Amino acid sequence: TLSPEPGIKTIRLQLADKLNNQTSPFSLSLEYSKPRPENHLKGSLSEDRTLTMALSPYVVHGLLVVEKGATLTIEKGVEIQFASLAQNGHTTQLSGLQIKGSLKALGESDRLITFTSNKKNKRPGDWSGITVRNGKADNSRFNYCLVEYAVNGITCDASSPLINNCTVKYCKEAGIAVINFA
Repeated sequence: TLSPEPGIKTIRLQLADKLNNQTSPFSLSLEYSKPRPENHLKGSLSEDRTLTMALSPYVVHGLLVVEKGATLTIEKGVEIQFASLAQNGHTTQLSGLQIKGSLKALGESDRLITFTSNKKNKRPGDWSGITVRNGKADNSRFNYCLVEYAVNGITCDASSPLINNCTVKYCKEAGIAVINFA
């Protein structure tokens, strides 16, 4: 019996076939870690927050809103996965990210920041996407990001975020959408 405490667990095994021919005993090591609540995100961020590589991947449940006056900074190489909320086996709400404040997602060519579905078998439309609604030019920046499997990858709603060196793919409707442009 393995204890439920996190860590590396080693078990010793010996296998036998139907004729009871046994293998030499061998060891198998398994690493077990409990889910970390600090890498599960939901609700509103009203203060500045940095998502670090040390806690990646992060999982967003429902709509995560970065409120006006707050900045969400994402370190290079971080992966953010979006979970669909399900009830009785049916999707009831798609997760997503809404920026009313500021987003700084500044990856590098060899350390992309990834926004994706948390499903094993990913499909276009698994999550709603990223909506930037801050109304300010250059307030949010995406550099070397991968956005995939959303309904709309990045929606610019009356805003002008800087988007450079990014790949947006496998979206159900639009990769980058611009709405309410003045």
